[in-house]
Amino acid sequence: MNFHYVGIEDLEKIHEATLVILETIGVRSKSQRFLDKAASLGLKVQDGTIYFPREKVAEALGTAPSHFSTYGRDETKEIKWGKAGPITTPASARPS
Repeated sequence: MNFHYVGIEDLEKIHEATLVILETIGVRSKSQRFLDKAASLGLKVQDGTIYFPREKVAEALGTAPSHFSTYGRDETKEIKWGKAGPITTPASARPS
C-alpha cells in the first residue's frame, strides 16, 4: 500500500473549503440533545441544522491535542498520530 501525502497548499485549500461548508451548509442532526448542546455553545441552530462560524472552529481546533493514538480491536495495536515523536505502528498497519 502506498501513501501519498497532501502538501501544505492543498491542506490549506481543504481547510478553507471545510470552513465554508461548516459555515454555510452546516451539519444536520436529528439528535435534540446535540442541537441543544450546540445552541448552548453559541452556535446557530436552525431547522435541525447547526452552523459553525470560523471563529468557533478555530477556537475548538485550538483545544485539540497535538497528538493522539488510535487502537485496533487488539489494544496492543497502536498507531500514534501527530507530534508525539517517532510513530510506531504494528507491522500489519505499515505501508508495503
